Amino acid sequence: MAKHTIKYAAVHGSGEFPIDMLRYDQCWPICEKHAHLFSRDNGERAIVVATHAHNFTPARWHSFGWTIALITSDRYEAERQADQLNGES
Repeated sequence: MAKHTIKYAAVHGSGEFPIDMLRYDQCWPICEKHAHLFSRDNGERAIVVATHAHNFTPARWHSFGWTIALITSDRYEAERQADQLNGES
């Protein structure tokens, strides 16, 4: 049986969160805190999502006005990046 490695991405943008990217990249928010940030319609924010299916697609995220600030296999590194982008320490 193949071992799946979970990859994490800190995605950053403003406006409506591109929900379709969850389906496209087969990813999910890492926790309730990050899922709650989906509903913020204005202001910049960073959200950490995870996938085990395949690689993230930065160009497609960019087409929705969002960027991938970091891709890593370290969940805590992704959370630190998102916290920094959100102005948290």
